[in-house]
Amino acid sequence: RHQSGVAEEGFHAEGLAVDRKLARREPRDPLIRYNLACSLSLTGDFEGALAALRRAVELGYSDF
Repeated sequence: RHQSGVAEEGFHAEGLAVDRKLARREPRDPLIRYNLACSLSLTGDFEGALAALRRAVELGYSDF
């Protein structure tokens, strides 16, 4: 694997950690849930991403 891929994976993992922390802090914020879905997708957790996206929509997210 080339270095940029490793750096990119680290960047996505850090972003996911931040988004998870924010989601715990603000569990009813639809934008935070959407961002969490994006981070989960970027790290390969597609089932988690879909669940987070569903929750974002339930909370009112509609800016597709």
